[in-house]
Amino acid sequence: MTREMDLQARKAEMAKILIKIDALKFGIFKLTSGKASPYYIDLRIVPSFPDAFTEICDFYAEQIIARIGLKNFDRIAGVP
Repeated sequence: MTREMDLQARKAEMAKILIKIDALKFGIFKLTSGKASPYYIDLRIVPSFPDAFTEICDFYAEQIIARIGLKNFDRIAGVP
């Protein structure tokens, strides 16, 4: 499996997790910016599902390391 195919598979896995915990919703949503979106991800509920939370955090960490690098950060925080 190529790196791009692996990334696409991981993204699909994250989407399935978000759908399973009802954090990913489809419809027409007005974002805070005022723009319309065909989907909404409610990340506020993810910590209520520890296994999903771990999977999603690990995925984000992998992407940060691969795409941006750790040297560009002192800390990463989730602010409610």
